Amino acid sequence: MRRIVDVFVRDRLIASYPVVIEGDGHSPSNKKFIDIVRNRIDALYSPDDIKVAKFVVRKARGGSPVT
Repeated sequence: MRRIVDVFVRDRLIASYPVVIEGDGHSPSNKKFIDIVRNRIDALYSPDDIKVAKFVVRKARGGSPVT
């Protein structure tokens, strides 16, 4: 399953990450996509930025956010 995770810090989009999780017959939760991205950005942004970051998971092909 492929999703895009947008990362916002203080209401500013700082990055968008494509994430692919191989399925086992079940759809992964949004939290799983967010955890993958959170681990990627640890080295790029300060702990303070990561603490206030907001994550939006959306379909990969221009879809609306996944809730």
